[in-house]
Amino acid sequence: MKRFLPFAAIGSLLLLAFQCEDRYEGPDIAFGPGAGITYRDAQGRFTHRQDASDWTSDSICNTQEINNLYFPNLNINGPQQPTAVLSNLAYPNPGSVGQLRWRLKLSPAAPCPCQVYASVRSKRYTEVDIYQTDNLAAGDSVVFAPKTYDFDQTYRLYYVVSNAAGLLNKGHGDLLFTK
Repeated sequence: MKRFLPFAAIGSLLLLAFQCEDRYEGPDIAFGPGAGITYRDAQGRFTHRQDASDWTSDSICNTQEINNLYFPNLNINGPQQPTAVLSNLAYPNPGSVGQLRWRLKLSPAAPCPCQVYASVRSKRYTEVDIYQTDNLAAGDSVVFAPKTYDFDQTYRLYYVVSNAAGLLNKGHGDLLFTK
């Protein structure tokens, strides 16, 4: 019996140690049906399934998104000028790291100079990549090749386009990285 007590004590301590891990209790990103992405080929053409909520202007951000897209001098749920962005897409999607690109093109009539901020988030809103650029002129494009840490996982790219007067456009799109 005395031989068994040290092993029981060690076993109990190990069980306690593994039960003390942090537990995530926040909401996960709802990507949508299936993989939740808009499928495009390497030239940016639609392939089969589309997610109607991707790559369009988002009118209202939820509390979790507002907390993650904090801009002290920008009303993130304020009025937008959706026509400031001419096109916005990710291709190929799904795509491999180094191949997948996000491209945003400003309208020739966009009130510039403009800034673009993009944040790639995991399903639990953890930031895994960021892109930021300033002093864009009307008609300019930005191309960003996001990186990722897990393959076959869906990520969300949030973007904000602004100028000195405030918010011009904001939205999101979902990305799926393959090997």
